[in-house]
Amino acid sequence: MLQGGWVYTVVVWVSLWCVLATQVTSQSWTLTNDNASVTVSGTVPGGVYSDLLLADVLTGGDLYYRYNDLDYRWVAEENWTYSTLVQGDAALLGHERVALIFEGLDTVARVLVNDELVGTSDNMFVRYVYDVKQLLKESEDNTLQVEFESPVEYAARQYEAQAADYVVPPKCVDDAYKGVCHANHIRKMQASFSWDWGPAFPNLGIWKDWHLTGWNTLLVSDVFFSAVPASPLPTVPDHDLRPSWIITVKVWCDAAIQSGNVFGNVVITVGNIYTSEHPVSATVEHYETQLTFTFTIDEGEIEMWWPNGYGSQPLYNMTILWTDTNQSETSSKSIRVGFRTVELNQDFVDSSDETKGRHFRVLVNNVTMFMKGSNWIPAHVLPESVTVDYTRYLLQAAADTHQNCIRVWGGGIYESDAFYEIADELGILIWEDFMFACSMYPVKQDFLDSVKTEVTSQVRRLQHHASILLWASNNENEAALRGNWYGTSSNFEQYKTDYVVLYVDTIRSIVEDLDSSRSFAVSSPSNGIESEEEGYIAQNPYSNLYGDVHFYDYLSDAWTGKSTPRTRFASEYGFQSWPSFKTLKEATTEEDWSSWSPIM
Repeated sequence: MLQGGWVYTVVVWVSLWCVLATQVTSQSWTLTNDNASVTVSGTVPGGVYSDLLLADVLTGGDLYYRYNDLDYRWVAEENWTYSTLVQGDAALLGHERVALIFEGLDTVARVLVNDELVGTSDNMFVRYVYDVKQLLKESEDNTLQVEFESPVEYAARQYEAQAADYVVPPKCVDDAYKGVCHANHIRKMQASFSWDWGPAFPNLGIWKDWHLTGWNTLLVSDVFFSAVPASPLPTVPDHDLRPSWIITVKVWCDAAIQSGNVFGNVVITVGNIYTSEHPVSATVEHYETQLTFTFTIDEGEIEMWWPNGYGSQPLYNMTILWTDTNQSETSSKSIRVGFRTVELNQDFVDSSDETKGRHFRVLVNNVTMFMKGSNWIPAHVLPESVTVDYTRYLLQAAADTHQNCIRVWGGGIYESDAFYEIADELGILIWEDFMFACSMYPVKQDFLDSVKTEVTSQVRRLQHHASILLWASNNENEAALRGNWYGTSSNFEQYKTDYVVLYVDTIRSIVEDLDSSRSFAVSSPSNGIESEEEGYIAQNPYSNLYGDVHFYDYLSDAWTGKSTPRTRFASEYGFQSWPSFKTLKEATTEEDWSSWSPIM
């Protein structure tokens, strides 16, 4: 068994006569606003603010400098178009299906090829596939335009349409934030409309990779991975234990045909220790198919993955290789997986006295662990500004300070693939919120449909990571509703019904169908099972006897710990502080360096 840096090498079985699906990308984009008063080079992946800064259209300097969040607000109030030319040669157009695939569009857009609409987007967190074969010409001058609508205007329009029935609050963020209204009416990074810790920069752009792709059979898109020990694990760490594992792999593929059957072969490789070959008859519906495989890896072959501080983090490369029955086309995907079990235990603390509450404790590999960590907000208000190196720097800092768990907070974004890959390497468990925070949300059918696609996209993308600890529907929305943060008490039953429809009937239902290997929390903070038994909105979501707690106290001396509650699980703390002067100096001038200055 070969190993290097705890990542095991992989053998990919690809014969030279296989022809890969054709993929085309463009390196040259133009960015223009609606009235053509601004035209600059565009960057993809990227965003409007970054491109305008690079082109010196925004002349006030860095986004975070002084009042630039207000001075640059006009950018998000306009519509912007990214355009390029793509080649449509005979090799590409000869495929059964040709599609534009966007891994992320931020956010509301119309996509046109040769001035013909091929599709729309309304969700930052969704992967979009648009069929374009019939519109492309065999030339190099096919036009591709992605027309983005102002997120500020779109959100306001959605709010007004909803308000005709009843208001879904909050209407706006606190005036002190100097932010933008109606973030809860657009499926976009909620904090980009401002939060108590950051400025409003509602970005627009093609924020993830894209491809113009042609294929004849199947394209592997996502891989589900589950590993269950063949026999129970001990309750104390045993780092020499190499148990047998029962593996389930599900492979989602984009199909070239709308419905019918596709025949071929799948080879599954796990490190240098396991390879299996499977004849496949794939049933296609709505241009998609799912393939499922189950197999066992024998005892002695696999080292277990442990959280930071409890052991090592061996990762194994797993490759799924599809070959069609004519052996003329292949598609593959490689992921890194860790072998461990994870459980959120909510047993009664004292089975003879249920009034003492329930545990809310994490077991990994059957070992109860103390979670030490942080909450993660976006590392920059513009996702394109966060590099892999910076992500690694921050997560390494967490690991170096003995953290073993980070909560991806529900007002930001589902983080980059690199984020979760690095967390896997460092043994940092991820409490993954879905991106709903501090608001009520609409439940009209079009909104729910978009959320369904979002949740499906993200669970499929992230599920295989060893670091994912649990899924949680939202940040503080149970507490907001019970606590009447936004004046919902006058219509409580309506908002409670909406809450259950969105988080339980929709999100939880999808997650449990796609990933039964992990626990699901309906909200954070919440009383867990106790909240569910109280109809999902507990009388006191901040109970120290159940679930998790968020704790903020701006008046007491936080260093003494006297005011800190003894909770079952503390998933968020807030300590307000001035930034260091080194940081403050970069965003201010000398006239600002008084606590009584306007900027302070």
